[in-house]
Amino acid sequence: MRPSANPLSTTEPSGPTWLESWSGFVPGTRCLHGIIRAFLWFVGAQCNITANALDRHVNSWRKNKVAFVWIGEDGSEVTVSYGQLLRRVNRVANALKSLGVGKGDRVVIYMPLTIEGVTAMLACARIGAIHSVVYAGFSAGALTQPH
Repeated sequence: MRPSANPLSTTEPSGPTWLESWSGFVPGTRCLHGIIRAFLWFVGAQCNITANALDRHVNSWRKNKVAFVWIGEDGSEVTVSYGQLLRRVNRVANALKSLGVGKGDRVVIYMPLTIEGVTAMLACARIGAIHSVVYAGFSAGALTQPH
């Protein structure tokens, strides 16, 4: 019986035919026990998560359906449809691009938990910027203190 092509399998793969047939194989990659494994997923893929989260809904009957409901501490409520959210995301993405932010750049989003924070995260994902979110409830001093 041939072992599974699962890269997380605990059994060692049998021979180069298994390795050559596995699309994630990178020659020379080794782990602790000498078993050759590589963890490259979807090499060359062209998927943008915002296309799945926004565009497919805007291009369907869901364009005017509610995509996001934000409720503030004071009880105020903001509802945003998929079409409105896409417009907001595109505006922020264009603003980031005009500042020189592009694919692969690193961005830290330091904002409170608002609809604008969600918009900023989606905008970064839309242009391919790597983003990290820091809740603005933390003071600047709390962020600089070593552990």
